[in-house]
Order: sequence, then C-alpha cells, then structure tokens
Amino acid sequence: MSIKPQVISLPAELLTQIFALLPLLPDVLNLAATCKRLQEVWTNKLNTIYTSIAPKTILCQHDARRLLADSGGPSPGSPLSSPENVRSILHNSRIVEKAIVRFEQEVVPRVQAAGFDLGKYYGSSTCHHLPHLTPGERRRFTKAYYIVLSLLHHSSETWSNILQPLTLKSLYILHEISQLNQYLPGEEVNTNLAEDRRILSYQGGEKRIQLHHFISAALARKYERVWGMRLLDPWMESHSEGALWFVVVWTHWQESLKEICCGPVRASKERKLEVNMDEVWEDSEDDGT
Repeated sequence: MSIKPQVISLPAELLTQIFALLPLLPDVLNLAATCKRLQEVWTNKLNTIYTSIAPKTILCQHDARRLLADSGGPSPGSPLSSPENVRSILHNSRIVEKAIVRFEQEVVPRVQAAGFDLGKYYGSSTCHHLPHLTPGERRRFTKAYYIVLSLLHHSSETWSNILQPLTLKSLYILHEISQLNQYLPGEEVNTNLAEDRRILSYQGGEKRIQLHHFISAALARKYERVWGMRLLDPWMESHSEGALWFVVVWTHWQESLKEICCGPVRASKERKLEVNMDEVWEDSEDDGT
C-alpha cells in the first residue's frame, strides 16, 4: 500500500478519522504497517479507532475482551494498552470463525427438526436448516465458545464464581458448546481416531471434560434452586429436533428453550417461590434468529 506524503503530513486528528472510516480491523493493521507516522497514530489513538471499527469486525465484543483479560490483557472495562491487544482479539476471533466453519461442515447438515415449520425460521421455501448458521446461531455459538475458552484459562476452583452470574439460557447453550465435537486450542489431537468417528463423538482434553461436567452440575443446581424442581432436559430430543447432542443452539429451538427456562412460572407461583427472572433469561438480539 502506497501512502502519499500529503496524507502522512495531515494532523493526527484527521488521520485518526481516516483510520476510523476503514471497514475492518485488519485494514487498520495493514494501514498502520505502511509507515512509522501512521503506526504512531494507531498506537496513540488505539482505543478511539478500535471503538469505531470493532463492532463491524468482532462478534460478541464483551466476551472477546473477557477472553483477552483472562489471557493476561486489560479487563473489558479498561482501555486497550497496546496494538498487540488488538492482534490478540483478532487472532481469537479467527479461531472462533474456523470453529464455526467446521461446525457448519460437520454438524449443520445433520440437523433434524421433526414437527417444526422450518420455513418459519429459515425461510419460506425451505424444509431443512440452512447450510450455514443464522446470525442468531452465530452469536450464541460465538458467545459460548469465548466463555469456554475463558473458563479453560482459569483453575477449576474459580469456575463457580464465573458461572454464577450466567442465566439458565446461557448455561443451557454453554452446556452444548463445552462438548463441541472438535479440538479447542491447546488440546491434544487424537490422530488415531477416524474422521467419521471423530465427527460423531465428543472430543476434548481432560480439563474440558471436567469443565463440561461442572457446567452440567451448575445448570442442574441453578434450575432446582430457581424453580424448585429437577432440570428439564432438552437433549432427549436431539435425534429428532437437533443434530448429535446439539439442540438449544438452533433458531427453531429458541421458543422451546425459553419455555423450559421460563415456563415453570405458574408452578412457582402456586408454590409461592420468588423468582428473579434475570437469573433465567436475558432478551438479546440472538433471540428467534
């Protein structure tokens, strides 16, 4: 990329505005790499530029920042400290994107939805799930994937405190993504396992297996504490309403998931339970999409 001297000589404020007009964060890094002057502007105005462009590049920004913090970076509420922070965020987002691509190749084609009007959820002319994740499914997958990676950076002694603020909705989805049928960064790959068998079986290191069981227990405890009853298990329907053991992540299952999370309200009233609905379900842009 060639930058004219007239551009480089512009005041830092104008150069910052030029950076902020770029479409994606990789474009920012490429422009900053062209000369020392632009690298200085990028470094000095890092947070202004990042705030302008990150929403167009990084899905689930808060969770991406949480993972950065758990990897030794600044906390989500603090300014970024260096361009290296941005490179780390982009690196992690690419890891998530690769996981989504693989999930779309290996799991999405297997989705079953007996009894559902799939045209309502995926388009009027379809009787199958789309060949790719919907925007809402991408957000649910991405958020949970970031949380799993963050938890794996912590010792098991801290997991309870991290999971405690999550809603039942988030815990249900996290339960599924924590047993993703692909290896996560840092996990040892079993090269002796045939590819078709790998796709159809849960893969993960010992710590992730431990984490999945911990999430499962935390979900069951929270459900019983909130509703005074045993956990309602959606995974009995995985063979006909999802794919493999993935059910609650799909768009066509969001109404059912909300009913599971919020449905026992009448029973709780009859038993005079005081339920904080903020513990149960958070309305978000991924609902129903």
